[in-house]
Amino acid sequence: MDIKEYISSGIIESYVLGSASPQERQEVECMGHIYPEIQLEVRKQQLMIEEMANKLAVAPPAELKAKVMDAITQVEQELPEATQAKTESKAEKVIPIQRAEENAKPTFNWAAAASIILLLGLGAYWYASSNQITGLKNQLAELTNKANQIETENEQLVAALSESDSAYQNAEAVNQMLASHSTQTVEMPGTANQPDALVRVFWNTDSRKVLMKVESLADVPAGKQYQLWAIVDGQPTDMGVFDLTAAADSVLEIPHQVENAQAFAITLENEGGSPTPNLDALVVIGNV
Repeated sequence: MDIKEYISSGIIESYVLGSASPQERQEVECMGHIYPEIQLEVRKQQLMIEEMANKLAVAPPAELKAKVMDAITQVEQELPEATQAKTESKAEKVIPIQRAEENAKPTFNWAAAASIILLLGLGAYWYASSNQITGLKNQLAELTNKANQIETENEQLVAALSESDSAYQNAEAVNQMLASHSTQTVEMPGTANQPDALVRVFWNTDSRKVLMKVESLADVPAGKQYQLWAIVDGQPTDMGVFDLTAAADSVLEIPHQVENAQAFAITLENEGGSPTPNLDALVVIGNV
Protein backbone atom coordinates (compact mmCIF):
# COMPACT_ATOMS: atom_id res chain seq x y z
CA MET A 1 0.00 0.00 0.00
CA ASP A 2 1.26 3.51 -0.90
CA ILE A 3 1.03 5.41 2.41
CA LYS A 4 1.86 8.79 0.84
CA GLU A 5 -0.90 8.40 -1.76
CA TYR A 6 -3.39 7.40 0.94
CA ILE A 7 -2.48 10.45 3.07
CA SER A 8 -2.80 12.81 0.09
CA SER A 9 -6.23 11.40 -0.88
CA GLY A 10 -8.03 13.80 1.49
CA ILE A 11 -9.65 11.12 3.64
CA ILE A 12 -7.66 12.18 6.72
CA GLU A 13 -8.89 15.80 6.39
CA SER A 14 -12.47 14.51 6.15
CA TYR A 15 -11.87 12.35 9.23
CA VAL A 16 -10.53 15.27 11.30
CA LEU A 17 -13.31 17.66 10.16
CA GLY A 18 -16.00 15.07 10.95
CA SER A 19 -17.31 14.84 7.37
CA ALA A 20 -16.13 11.29 6.77
CA SER A 21 -18.66 8.46 6.67
CA PRO A 22 -18.69 5.87 9.50
CA GLN A 23 -17.00 3.39 7.18
CA GLU A 24 -14.28 5.91 6.29
CA ARG A 25 -13.73 6.79 9.95
CA GLN A 26 -13.34 3.11 10.83
CA GLU A 27 -10.93 2.68 7.92
CA VAL A 28 -8.73 5.62 9.03
CA GLU A 29 -8.65 4.37 12.63
CA CYS A 30 -7.72 0.84 11.55
CA MET A 31 -5.01 2.10 9.19
CA GLY A 32 -3.66 4.34 11.96
CA HIS A 33 -3.07 1.26 14.15
CA ILE A 34 -1.12 -0.41 11.33
CA TYR A 35 0.83 2.56 9.95
CA PRO A 36 2.23 5.11 12.46
CA GLU A 37 2.59 7.61 9.59
CA ILE A 38 -1.22 7.80 9.21
CA GLN A 39 -1.75 8.27 12.95
CA LEU A 40 0.91 10.98 12.94
CA GLU A 41 -0.80 12.77 10.04
CA VAL A 42 -4.15 12.66 11.90
CA ARG A 43 -2.55 14.30 14.93
CA LYS A 44 -0.91 16.94 12.76
CA GLN A 45 -4.22 17.80 11.08
CA GLN A 46 -6.01 18.03 14.45
CA LEU A 47 -3.31 20.27 15.86
CA MET A 48 -3.42 22.49 12.76
CA ILE A 49 -7.19 22.93 13.10
CA GLU A 50 -6.82 23.78 16.81
CA GLU A 51 -4.16 26.36 16.03
CA MET A 52 -6.35 27.86 13.30
CA ALA A 53 -9.30 28.05 15.69
CA ASN A 54 -7.12 29.84 18.26
CA LYS A 55 -5.97 32.35 15.66
CA LEU A 56 -9.50 33.08 14.44
CA ALA A 57 -11.05 33.21 17.93
CA VAL A 58 -12.41 36.63 18.95
CA ALA A 59 -11.50 37.67 22.46
CA PRO A 60 -14.47 38.92 24.57
CA PRO A 61 -14.56 42.69 25.26
CA ALA A 62 -12.50 43.80 28.22
CA GLU A 63 -15.56 45.33 29.93
CA LEU A 64 -17.58 42.06 29.63
CA LYS A 65 -16.38 40.74 32.98
CA ALA A 66 -17.42 43.94 34.79
CA LYS A 67 -20.87 43.84 33.18
CA VAL A 68 -21.34 40.19 34.10
CA MET A 69 -20.38 40.84 37.72
CA ASP A 70 -22.79 43.81 37.89
CA ALA A 71 -25.58 41.65 36.46
CA ILE A 72 -24.93 38.91 39.01
CA THR A 73 -25.04 41.46 41.85
CA GLN A 74 -28.32 42.91 40.56
CA VAL A 75 -29.93 39.46 40.28
CA GLU A 76 -28.82 38.56 43.82
CA GLN A 77 -30.37 41.79 45.15
CA GLU A 78 -33.66 41.38 43.29
CA LEU A 79 -34.30 37.69 44.06
CA PRO A 80 -34.90 38.17 47.86
CA GLU A 81 -37.37 41.02 47.15
CA ALA A 82 -39.25 38.85 44.70
CA THR A 83 -39.46 36.02 47.24
CA GLN A 84 -40.80 38.33 49.94
CA ALA A 85 -43.44 39.77 47.56
CA LYS A 86 -44.67 36.27 46.75
CA THR A 87 -45.06 35.39 50.45
CA GLU A 88 -47.02 38.56 51.24
CA SER A 89 -49.35 38.02 48.26
CA LYS A 90 -50.40 34.66 49.68
CA ALA A 91 -51.05 36.07 53.18
CA GLU A 92 -53.46 38.85 52.08
CA LYS A 93 -56.85 38.09 50.47
CA VAL A 94 -57.34 41.59 49.07
CA ILE A 95 -54.35 43.33 47.61
CA PRO A 96 -54.60 47.05 46.92
CA ILE A 97 -53.76 47.95 43.37
CA GLN A 98 -51.07 50.35 44.47
CA ARG A 99 -49.47 47.74 46.81
CA ALA A 100 -49.74 45.04 44.18
CA GLU A 101 -47.85 47.26 41.82
CA GLU A 102 -45.25 47.95 44.49
CA ASN A 103 -44.80 44.22 45.22
CA ALA A 104 -44.97 43.10 41.61
CA LYS A 105 -42.50 40.36 40.62
CA PRO A 106 -39.34 41.90 39.18
CA THR A 107 -38.57 41.29 35.52
CA PHE A 108 -35.81 38.64 35.00
CA ASN A 109 -32.66 40.10 33.50
CA TRP A 110 -32.15 37.92 30.41
CA ALA A 111 -29.21 39.98 29.19
CA ALA A 112 -27.32 39.33 32.41
CA ALA A 113 -28.09 35.62 32.28
CA ALA A 114 -26.97 35.43 28.66
CA SER A 115 -23.75 37.21 29.56
CA ILE A 116 -23.08 34.74 32.38
CA ILE A 117 -23.74 31.77 30.11
CA LEU A 118 -21.49 33.25 27.43
CA LEU A 119 -18.69 33.84 29.90
CA LEU A 120 -18.97 30.34 31.33
CA GLY A 121 -19.08 28.87 27.85
CA LEU A 122 -15.98 30.76 26.76
CA GLY A 123 -14.15 29.63 29.88
CA ALA A 124 -15.16 26.02 29.39
CA TYR A 125 -14.17 26.14 25.71
CA TRP A 126 -10.78 27.63 26.52
CA TYR A 127 -10.13 25.03 29.22
CA ALA A 128 -11.16 22.10 27.01
CA SER A 129 -9.19 23.42 24.04
CA SER A 130 -6.10 23.96 26.16
CA ASN A 131 -6.25 20.43 27.55
CA GLN A 132 -6.91 18.97 24.12
CA ILE A 133 -3.98 20.82 22.55
CA THR A 134 -1.68 19.68 25.36
CA GLY A 135 -2.83 16.11 24.87
CA LEU A 136 -2.31 16.33 21.11
CA LYS A 137 1.19 17.73 21.59
CA ASN A 138 2.06 14.86 23.93
CA GLN A 139 0.69 12.31 21.48
CA LEU A 140 2.58 13.99 18.64
CA ALA A 141 5.82 13.76 20.66
CA GLU A 142 5.18 10.07 21.35
CA LEU A 143 4.48 9.37 17.69
CA THR A 144 7.60 11.29 16.66
CA ASN A 145 9.70 9.22 19.08
CA LYS A 146 8.11 6.04 17.76
CA ALA A 147 8.77 7.09 14.17
CA ASN A 148 12.42 7.82 15.05
CA GLN A 149 12.69 4.42 16.72
CA ILE A 150 11.24 2.69 13.65
CA GLU A 151 13.65 4.62 11.41
CA THR A 152 16.60 3.52 13.58
CA GLU A 153 15.44 -0.10 13.47
CA ASN A 154 15.10 0.12 9.69
CA GLU A 155 18.63 1.49 9.39
CA GLN A 156 19.94 -1.36 11.56
CA LEU A 157 18.05 -3.88 9.44
CA VAL A 158 19.44 -2.40 6.23
CA ALA A 159 22.97 -2.55 7.69
CA ALA A 160 22.44 -6.19 8.73
CA LEU A 161 21.13 -7.08 5.28
CA SER A 162 24.07 -5.30 3.67
CA GLU A 163 26.50 -7.19 5.88
CA SER A 164 24.75 -10.46 5.09
CA ASP A 165 24.87 -9.68 1.38
CA SER A 166 28.57 -8.87 1.63
CA ALA A 167 29.21 -12.20 3.41
CA TYR A 168 27.23 -13.99 0.72
CA GLN A 169 29.25 -12.32 -2.03
CA ASN A 170 32.51 -13.27 -0.27
CA ALA A 171 31.34 -16.87 0.00
CA GLU A 172 30.48 -16.88 -3.70
CA ALA A 173 33.93 -15.54 -4.55
CA VAL A 174 35.57 -18.25 -2.42
CA ASN A 175 33.49 -20.99 -4.05
CA GLN A 176 34.36 -19.70 -7.53
CA MET A 177 38.05 -19.68 -6.67
CA LEU A 178 37.93 -23.19 -5.22
CA ALA A 179 36.16 -24.45 -8.36
CA SER A 180 38.63 -22.74 -10.70
CA HIS A 181 41.04 -24.94 -12.74
CA SER A 182 43.78 -22.43 -11.92
CA THR A 183 43.51 -23.11 -8.18
CA GLN A 184 45.96 -25.60 -6.68
CA THR A 185 45.41 -27.35 -3.35
CA VAL A 186 48.52 -27.59 -1.22
CA GLU A 187 48.37 -29.91 1.80
CA MET A 188 50.71 -29.04 4.66
CA PRO A 189 51.12 -31.97 7.08
CA GLY A 190 52.58 -31.56 10.56
CA THR A 191 56.28 -31.66 11.47
CA ALA A 192 57.92 -33.16 14.51
CA ASN A 193 56.71 -30.18 16.54
CA GLN A 194 53.05 -31.10 15.77
CA PRO A 195 52.82 -34.51 14.05
CA ASP A 196 48.99 -34.46 13.96
CA ALA A 197 48.70 -30.99 12.43
CA LEU A 198 47.17 -30.52 8.99
CA VAL A 199 46.51 -27.29 7.04
CA ARG A 200 45.37 -26.83 3.43
CA VAL A 201 46.26 -23.85 1.22
CA PHE A 202 44.35 -23.01 -1.97
CA TRP A 203 46.46 -20.95 -4.37
CA ASN A 204 45.19 -19.53 -7.66
CA THR A 205 48.09 -19.13 -10.07
CA ASP A 206 46.19 -16.63 -12.26
CA SER A 207 44.87 -14.20 -9.61
CA ARG A 208 47.70 -15.04 -7.13
CA LYS A 209 45.09 -15.13 -4.34
CA VAL A 210 45.55 -17.49 -1.41
CA LEU A 211 42.96 -19.21 0.79
CA MET A 212 43.65 -21.35 3.84
CA LYS A 213 41.71 -23.90 5.91
CA VAL A 214 43.05 -25.21 9.21
CA GLU A 215 42.11 -28.84 9.71
CA SER A 216 44.18 -29.38 12.85
CA LEU A 217 46.51 -27.11 14.77
CA ALA A 218 47.33 -26.97 18.49
CA ASP A 219 46.04 -24.10 20.58
CA VAL A 220 48.21 -21.00 20.58
CA PRO A 221 50.23 -20.42 23.77
CA ALA A 222 50.06 -17.04 25.45
CA GLY A 223 52.15 -14.41 23.65
CA LYS A 224 52.43 -16.54 20.48
CA GLN A 225 50.75 -16.45 17.07
CA TYR A 226 50.80 -18.64 13.94
CA GLN A 227 52.34 -17.09 10.80
CA LEU A 228 51.97 -18.27 7.18
CA TRP A 229 54.91 -18.27 4.77
CA ALA A 230 55.27 -18.81 1.02
CA ILE A 231 58.56 -20.15 -0.29
CA VAL A 232 59.45 -18.25 -3.48
CA ASP A 233 62.73 -19.00 -5.24
CA GLY A 234 63.96 -20.65 -2.06
CA GLN A 235 63.25 -17.61 0.10
CA PRO A 236 60.42 -17.32 2.69
CA THR A 237 57.83 -14.60 1.97
CA ASP A 238 55.70 -13.30 4.81
CA MET A 239 51.98 -13.98 4.21
CA GLY A 240 50.88 -12.60 7.59
CA VAL A 241 49.67 -13.89 10.94
CA PHE A 242 46.13 -15.25 11.29
CA ASP A 243 43.46 -16.01 13.86
CA LEU A 244 43.36 -19.73 14.58
CA THR A 245 39.64 -19.83 15.39
CA ALA A 246 38.64 -18.05 12.17
CA ALA A 247 40.87 -20.27 10.03
CA ALA A 248 39.49 -23.41 11.69
CA ASP A 249 35.82 -22.42 11.35
CA SER A 250 35.87 -21.54 7.64
CA VAL A 251 38.07 -20.98 4.63
CA LEU A 252 40.16 -17.92 5.45
CA GLU A 253 41.15 -15.45 2.74
CA ILE A 254 44.79 -14.41 3.09
CA PRO A 255 45.24 -10.66 2.44
CA HIS A 256 48.62 -11.17 0.70
CA GLN A 257 49.08 -12.49 -2.84
CA VAL A 258 51.99 -14.48 -4.19
CA GLU A 259 53.30 -15.87 -7.50
CA ASN A 260 55.86 -18.51 -8.37
CA ALA A 261 55.48 -20.19 -4.98
CA GLN A 262 57.21 -23.56 -4.55
CA ALA A 263 55.90 -24.32 -1.04
CA PHE A 264 53.90 -23.00 1.91
CA ALA A 265 54.69 -23.30 5.62
CA ILE A 266 53.48 -22.17 9.05
CA THR A 267 55.63 -21.32 12.06
CA LEU A 268 54.75 -20.39 15.62
CA GLU A 269 56.11 -16.89 16.21
CA ASN A 270 55.87 -14.23 18.88
CA GLU A 271 52.57 -12.34 18.84
CA GLY A 272 52.51 -9.89 15.94
CA GLY A 273 54.72 -12.02 13.68
CA SER A 274 58.32 -12.00 12.61
CA PRO A 275 60.16 -10.69 9.49
CA THR A 276 61.93 -14.07 9.16
CA PRO A 277 60.61 -17.53 10.11
CA ASN A 278 61.82 -19.39 13.20
CA LEU A 279 62.59 -22.79 11.66
CA ASP A 280 62.80 -24.37 15.10
CA ALA A 281 59.09 -23.52 15.52
CA LEU A 282 58.00 -24.94 12.09
CA VAL A 283 54.69 -26.77 12.58
CA VAL A 284 53.51 -27.57 8.98
CA ILE A 285 55.00 -27.42 5.48
CA GLY A 286 53.87 -28.54 2.01
CA ASN A 287 55.21 -28.36 -1.54
CA VAL A 288 53.13 -27.00 -4.42
